[in-house]
Amino acid sequence: MPHPRHLTGRALARASGGLWAVLAGILTAVSLGGGLPACSRETAAPPSNTSPVPPPANPAVVNEEDGTGGTLKLALVAPDTIDPAQIVPTDPAEVITADLLFDGLTSIDPKTSQAVAAVAERWEPNESLTSWTFHLRADATFSNSTPLTAADVKFSLERVVQRGKLSLAGPRLDVVGGFTELQAGTATEMVGLVVVDDRTLKVDLLTPYAGLPELVASASFGIVSKEVFTSGVPAVALSGGFTLTERDATRARLERRPGANVRLDAVEMIRYTDDEAAWKAFRDGAVNWVLVPASRHDEAVADFGTAAFTPLGATAFIGFNLVDPKFVDPRFRKAILRALDRVALAKVAPIGRATQTAIVPPGVPGAVGEDCGTACRQDIDEAKRLLAEAFPNGVYPAVALAVPEGGAEKLVADEVLRQLADVNVPVIVATMPFEQYRVFSTSGQQQMFWYGWAGLFPDPDAYLGRLFLTASKDNVTGFHSEDIDSAIRDARGTADRAERLRLYGEIERRLVEEAAVIPVSAYELEAAVSAQVRNFRWRLDGTFVVGDVWVKPTG
Repeated sequence: MPHPRHLTGRALARASGGLWAVLAGILTAVSLGGGLPACSRETAAPPSNTSPVPPPANPAVVNEEDGTGGTLKLALVAPDTIDPAQIVPTDPAEVITADLLFDGLTSIDPKTSQAVAAVAERWEPNESLTSWTFHLRADATFSNSTPLTAADVKFSLERVVQRGKLSLAGPRLDVVGGFTELQAGTATEMVGLVVVDDRTLKVDLLTPYAGLPELVASASFGIVSKEVFTSGVPAVALSGGFTLTERDATRARLERRPGANVRLDAVEMIRYTDDEAAWKAFRDGAVNWVLVPASRHDEAVADFGTAAFTPLGATAFIGFNLVDPKFVDPRFRKAILRALDRVALAKVAPIGRATQTAIVPPGVPGAVGEDCGTACRQDIDEAKRLLAEAFPNGVYPAVALAVPEGGAEKLVADEVLRQLADVNVPVIVATMPFEQYRVFSTSGQQQMFWYGWAGLFPDPDAYLGRLFLTASKDNVTGFHSEDIDSAIRDARGTADRAERLRLYGEIERRLVEEAAVIPVSAYELEAAVSAQVRNFRWRLDGTFVVGDVWVKPTG
């Protein structure tokens, strides 16, 4: 189950190794069947007495000014991995480092949330949007000077798919021909990834999909060297704009590659064992960029402002198991939804607690936000009317709400219990260790359950298509509607972006009205940057546009 973690700088302490061992030349040792990277639990956020506020819009450029040069020093709580195929999309340390080291076919322009050139210089679909052809830059190479080819791209995408249930990103490629066979192990490659020549990759899809260029921009689909990964010879071959020049147990230095489209001279990634140590290093001037620990939120706002705060593109919901007969009647689900005060729920949710009334989080183009109709708002009288209509005998079924133990999710569950008592719906809150919960929440035995979701790329389909299309492997609630399926397919196959976003907006409103889930909160990332950092701009997936950043000398 995808579950946001490490948000607003609250990364868990790591064991030694990880990034630093990889950069020392052990990148080739990463196995397709390695340890589970996803679903590590989020630490509890301290309760807040302040009302939740909407997250900021996509931030403007922080300290905008033309220039070049300097070294960006990032304070990162040590990631478990920087292999793009294994990163957890909501762990900023992993996502940022993978994005720095490995470029994808495309990148995302945060001004438009649309795909722009990266390793691919251009791309075009066929008329039906069922096949896309990507043309790689003629000068695309790895940092060891070997050519970066279409075979490397195909290999990199297939690695993510082969990880199966261990990957959060892999199922997003289920629109590509051969996905099912490769993931099941009945094929050794995806027939939909066709190497036309060294500089051309054709992607044949099972269905029209207009958002493919944005999807493959995710850091999870960064391109690694097929030669390095299959040779067994330790090497560092990066596809990003930097080459590794120095490393030790706590520091890695990347320097700009000749001809790279970046302004910085270098990036230093400095490893800390916990977020408080990283914050102290920032306050002491040892680094010029850091994620803000939850405990330092007020201090950071007072001293540095919120210009570097941003929506993350991740959300938290309470889901219904719609296969359970208890929730088949939509009136019961709608009554529960209308009885709940989402502002109060968000207030006790984990940090990054902006109220989420609809499904697609703030910052995603086409998100309906507050414009999602009456179903978005609490209405106790309507909840009581729906309950009386669904249960004329006045006896309402008890519901079990499962959450992982030890965190703020339990506070949300207790708030749900309290609020539903006002309409006489009994709630039983069940907590369990996270690994047990991760299995239980998708077992079919759950009734109501907490889950989090990260979209990976800034498009409504990353939420609506993935979570509610009947055939989607990420449809954890069991939602099924032939009308919604048809509407999602129509939107996916609509080339005109404005019209596509309008169609997704209609779908989102219908899903809210259906009470498919109970939105709880939208997440955000909070960072502090020193006054010397120029042109810093987040993307919605937690990466930033490193090509624009430069660091002004002091004095």
